[in-house]
Amino acid sequence: MVSFTENAYGQKKFMIFFFILNAAVMNIISQRIWKKKWVKCIKIQNSGLKCNALGGKALRK
Repeated sequence: MVSFTENAYGQKKFMIFFFILNAAVMNIISQRIWKKKWVKCIKIQNSGLKCNALGGKALRK
């Protein structure tokens, strides 16, 4: 039979692993969203509009 302390330690390790995995996935998702906005931003700049890179919104000159 597994003792309570071993079980709790195993759960803690799993939670830490899950947290790191979740943080990595969220980072990838946010990078993808940012890249999409950035690409849109570059296209807008090429068409002669000024661009707000943070919001990914076009601003007319």
